[in-house]
Amino acid sequence: MKKISFIIMVCFFWSCTCSVVRDEPTENIQNGNSLKSNSDSVPEYIKVDASAKINESEWKPVTGVVNVSINPDGKKNYAIMLTGDGITVALTYNGKEQTGKYKTGEGFNASVLDAKSAVHNCNEGYIQFSEFDTTKKVMSGKFGITCMGNKASGNGYNIQEASFNNLKW
Repeated sequence: MKKISFIIMVCFFWSCTCSVVRDEPTENIQNGNSLKSNSDSVPEYIKVDASAKINESEWKPVTGVVNVSINPDGKKNYAIMLTGDGITVALTYNGKEQTGKYKTGEGFNASVLDAKSAVHNCNEGYIQFSEFDTTKKVMSGKFGITCMGNKASGNGYNIQEASFNNLKW
């Protein structure tokens, strides 16, 4: 039951990244820092300043987004989604809204959705926020996670030296 709930949560956060609606243009779009498309029907996604090593290979996500939801008790949940090369790294955090380092289970959880749509649960890792500004709605930090393999794809993920900078929500 716990695993099913986690998979449903990851799928929910995954669906939140499909379209991002902004009331005002962000600074990155104003400066032309977005992926361009020849089709009017394809949305423009903001490039992300992020990188990592996945299983010892360099990885550079193409897009990144932070989705914020609020529990009935007023506590906020932050879902950081980094996507590129058929992989989506989902980092969820619901702890203190401040800089610091938090381990898996201390308000921080993570998973990876691979190109085969197989979910890999991450059983150990950390996230360290170097910037967590709820007024400007921006965060930066680094993380490292280890995710288990599964029957669908077999391979696990060891993600190290990962960082994201100036993600806005």
